[in-house]
Amino acid sequence: MGTQPPTSVEVSERDREEGPSSSEQLDAGALFVLKSRGSWLHCGYHLTTSIVAPALLSLPYALSLMGWFPGVLCLILAALITFYSYNLLSLVLEHHARTGRRQLRFRVMAEDILGPAWGRYFVGPIQFGVCYGSVIACILLGGQSLKFIYLLSTPKGSMQLYEFVSIFGILMLVLAQIPSFHSLRHISLVSLVLALAYSACTTAGSVHIGNSKNAPPKDYSINGAMQNRVFGAFNAISIIATTYGNGIIPEIQATVAPPVEGKMFKGLLVCYAVIIMTFFSVAISGYWAFGNQTKGVILNNFMVDEKPLLPTWVLLMINVLTLLQVAAVSVVYLQPTNDVFERKFADAKFDQFSIRNVVPRLVSRSLSVIIATAIAAMFPFFGDINAVVGAFGFIPLDFILPVIFYNVTFKPSKKGLMFWGNASIAIICSAVGVLGAISSIRQIFLDASTYSLFANRQMATVVPNSMNVSKVDNERGVIDSSTELDAGALFVLQSRGSWIHCGFHLTTSIVGPVIFSLPFALALLGWVPGVLILTLAALVTFYAYNLLSAVLEHHEKLGKRQIRFRDMARDILGPGWGKFFVGPLQFSICYGAVIACTLIGGQSLKFIYLLYNSNGTMQLYQFIIIFGAATLFLAQMPSFHSLRHINLFSLILCLAYSACVAAGSIHTGKSKNAPSKDYSIKGSQENQFFSAINAISIISTTYASGIIPEIQATIAPPIKGKMFKGLCICYAVIGSYWSFGNQAQPTILANFMGDGQPLLPRWFLLLTNIFTLMQVTAIALVYLQPTNDVFERKFADAKFDQFSIRNVVPRLVSRSLSVIIATAIAAMFPFFGDINAVVGAFGFIPLDFILPVIFYNVTFKPSKKGLMFWGNASIAIICSAVGVLGAISSIRQIFLDASTYSLFANV
Repeated sequence: MGTQPPTSVEVSERDREEGPSSSEQLDAGALFVLKSRGSWLHCGYHLTTSIVAPALLSLPYALSLMGWFPGVLCLILAALITFYSYNLLSLVLEHHARTGRRQLRFRVMAEDILGPAWGRYFVGPIQFGVCYGSVIACILLGGQSLKFIYLLSTPKGSMQLYEFVSIFGILMLVLAQIPSFHSLRHISLVSLVLALAYSACTTAGSVHIGNSKNAPPKDYSINGAMQNRVFGAFNAISIIATTYGNGIIPEIQATVAPPVEGKMFKGLLVCYAVIIMTFFSVAISGYWAFGNQTKGVILNNFMVDEKPLLPTWVLLMINVLTLLQVAAVSVVYLQPTNDVFERKFADAKFDQFSIRNVVPRLVSRSLSVIIATAIAAMFPFFGDINAVVGAFGFIPLDFILPVIFYNVTFKPSKKGLMFWGNASIAIICSAVGVLGAISSIRQIFLDASTYSLFANRQMATVVPNSMNVSKVDNERGVIDSSTELDAGALFVLQSRGSWIHCGFHLTTSIVGPVIFSLPFALALLGWVPGVLILTLAALVTFYAYNLLSAVLEHHEKLGKRQIRFRDMARDILGPGWGKFFVGPLQFSICYGAVIACTLIGGQSLKFIYLLYNSNGTMQLYQFIIIFGAATLFLAQMPSFHSLRHINLFSLILCLAYSACVAAGSIHTGKSKNAPSKDYSIKGSQENQFFSAINAISIISTTYASGIIPEIQATIAPPIKGKMFKGLCICYAVIGSYWSFGNQAQPTILANFMGDGQPLLPRWFLLLTNIFTLMQVTAIALVYLQPTNDVFERKFADAKFDQFSIRNVVPRLVSRSLSVIIATAIAAMFPFFGDINAVVGAFGFIPLDFILPVIFYNVTFKPSKKGLMFWGNASIAIICSAVGVLGAISSIRQIFLDASTYSLFANV
């Protein structure tokens, strides 16, 4: 190759002939994967393959969750909206191509239209997840088709599903090496024909079975309780959204040779002609034949007790056609991931087929397929994956963003139908997406509890064997119900405390240095909203914690004492909720709290250091490591109950440093060095809105505990009434905003320094930070207990004494690793206020505001005409909305702030 000018990339003669798509020099991904050489007809083939895929075999199941009229209506509406939105997306792409900036990727569209962060942190990751998730789902369906063919000839065959998934993965390993999107045009044409063929066969098969003597009774009612029917309907919407989903419209349009005007519309006409013929025929015929007995994939209804309801050759033909087409779909959805890898690892200065570019392509594509195959083999529930992909990925990319892009690009009149029609689509689809995400994740939790990794079929739930309890533990008073306890409950959550000890634990878990963020939260809200939110949060959490305690006491009276939040969710809402929602969520927030405490402990140490050495060169991460070393030693304390004296000391400390901070704020506010008191809220209206939601997340974290059942588990039985007394102590312990107005920093201690100089006497600041340092250590130990419980439940043995070598060694290793990892994370990401808001939105709001009222309503079933039921329901709904908005706002804030930080930053 010749020498290149330093500001451009040389394109080989072959690539010039293949038509680079704009005046800009293209990277390797665009040159090699997204070659712009196709016609509108090729575009139609690619569109059809990416949309009309074996996912359509789940449409009858979606109709069974909704019923005839709502189901068919949703099918029609989804067709109209996606056709409309894909055309809008195409118009936006054509507009930018005419201005000389042809956008070849969805991520680039978002960057140009909404800003760099949207492309990099939202659209890019979502599209990559959608495409790679589709590849996984296709590999899984390919394996299922192979297994179906195998069972037709060998009904008693012993080969497992994961083996067929691996075989299909090997086929994909070969097909994935096809060099570019344009190279797939003939495969996509064959795929179009295959889709028509297997859809026709499936429709004919459904009609034949529905009219035969083997036809199941046709019951079109919707199964289940009202709650399950509502969740099922949103799950169905997610499935339908996935079926119509594409997620790669810009990449497909990028394969069209310029000029691009009008070509995408013709391609969409080809695609939607096929959609009408396939989607509606399969959905309607399948639901008509099997009613509410329709399974996740309609082909599964063609077998009953491993006996085919159709001639074997028909089933064989359907599955062979499906198998071939799913391979084509997989290759299409691999292209955006291939583009990502080649953009990073290939070199556009060399020819596409040079050794320099072939080797990285071979390695990256092979690894991509191998990983997707492994995931598909591990999690064999295609219908559920389908719904999650639809809710989290396809709805934003295909229903919401196109209309937003159009409105932002063309700026239609806000008085016109176009603007408000697009806005309505975006708002309604956003709401449906959130509900669909909740519903589809819930469905995975419900279904996944019956699976094991690499499962061949649904497995019966296995009841674990009970453990023996040693005599010494009996004497310690840890046996508090008729159920024998595991090692985590016996050793970590010993039930020996009084209500006073419970109050100490509660105070330490709630009243911590997180209160230093409250003035910052008020600065984001203003006086009246801020104080009102503080008051409401106190009332709601006190009420919710009492409801949680009442539910725990109720189950204890029934002989089933629940000692973990996960156990409550399992017993009240079902096994999936405990194992896959509450358990991981609680573990995350507890471990996140440990990380945050380690971070603020390091900040306090650094603050003390700078008081006496303002020009010191030690970095924040060094202080975090020092704090982590102290926690490493204290984390070895054996149980929650053994922390009772530390938590009493912690209660005194929090009173002490709160008094110091309040006094320091008043002193600074009245001094000559006081900053100007400005109580206005900074920023644009958009920033004020997001900041207010962020502030609510911070306040929710401040009042949150997340470990109420675990704390109540430390009380010696009987527990009736003891938790309420403990809460009274805590809330008795539960006005820095005036001093600093809207200048309040994310932690108020930062306001006590001005230009590196203290605004208060050094001894006073030293005392305050020492108190903070000691109390934050106690909080870290409290929030380590649920993680210690998890590890000891898995690695300790209740047959041996707690302090035997058999149990001490695993405890030493697991707790040390836990602290070391938390310290490393804290040192890497030093922005406490932002972490605080994310933890509040994602974790504490569900556990402390929403689930307690749901648990109460489900357990005690108050009258639906009464105030208690609707008051609880209102709390759950409002807090859910606040949680969603808080999650969006806090993640946005992290994106905004993180751009100014580097790993191990010295802030």
